[in-house]
Amino acid sequence: MKVGIIGTGSMGTNLGKIWAEKGNEIFFGSRDPIRAKNLEDVVG
Repeated sequence: MKVGIIGTGSMGTNLGKIWAEKGNEIFFGSRDPIRAKNLEDVVG
């Protein structure tokens, strides 16, 4: 499943990591595009 998360704070980051571990494709949106891109690289 593809999941989009708006916000790269602690909640968005942790949800993204958990859902990625379950096999979902995660996309992040943030006011800081560099942070969102870095999280996408870390999460997968």
